[in-house]
Amino acid sequence: MRIITAPEAVQVSVLMEDGRRVPIKQEFKQWLTDMIDGSGEKLTLRQVRQLNRIIGTIEVSNGTISLEEAEYEIVKGFLGGDGVPKWFGGPTRQLLKFIDAVLNAEEVKG
Repeated sequence: MRIITAPEAVQVSVLMEDGRRVPIKQEFKQWLTDMIDGSGEKLTLRQVRQLNRIIGTIEVSNGTISLEEAEYEIVKGFLGGDGVPKWFGGPTRQLLKFIDAVLNAEEVKG
């Protein structure tokens, strides 16, 4: 099992269609569920159900997110581990705290 400790919200600068940059507050749980749900990956129905369970776990969490090892590896896979992320938009420096929270999740032996 892995325990992800949710970091505080971060301020992210979003580029608008008219070229303006608008700062928004990004919450960790919302970012994590959006990252998983909005990846654009072609998924089987089994995979969609699996991701739905993971997102449900994230949404009901309060401060920490407990995932089974297989679920954690799926979430980590969307981040690309040390490779290429699979979510739309990709990483920005403001989100590194979020990415590191997932990649450095505490491993709990049980």
